[in-house]
Amino acid sequence: MGAARGRRRRAGRHPGDWRRSLRNYEAFPGGFPTFHESDPPELLDDLVAMARERGQWLGLGLLPPRGAKESFVRRTLARIPEGIHVHGWALRKYTHCRRIDSVDSTNWWRDAMQLRTVPQLAHLHYGECLEIVVKRYQRWGRSVRDAAPEQPGLFSEVADGDDD
Repeated sequence: MGAARGRRRRAGRHPGDWRRSLRNYEAFPGGFPTFHESDPPELLDDLVAMARERGQWLGLGLLPPRGAKESFVRRTLARIPEGIHVHGWALRKYTHCRRIDSVDSTNWWRDAMQLRTVPQLAHLHYGECLEIVVKRYQRWGRSVRDAAPEQPGLFSEVADGDDD
């Protein structure tokens, strides 16, 4: 990461607290790094190197609202080398993207708590309710698809002024 220190210094003007994230990765060596939408793009290379040292896992996070960001997700995934497991934080909406290997959902714990309010399930403890939620996600089908081809613009067929 030393070679990128200068790049990171310049990138510090970018919004988001990526420096705090780096401190957290050092403080919790058992975790894996996450590239956030608000991080400077050049930070991704350093995070990939860190992921290689930490079990080949890299997280990807978006700021809410998370819709309509597929282009960013796909561009980022294209920069991550094969062999790195990509985990999308609260990115279930993007599981159709080929390189997303796992996701979590911010609502899984609420779903498990809500199951405990069902009278027929009131005898289950939280861990058992959580197992039911996990089974639901495991059985949920995933359909991977490539990015839609770009539509030509209104003037994409117009000559560039080089008439013969």
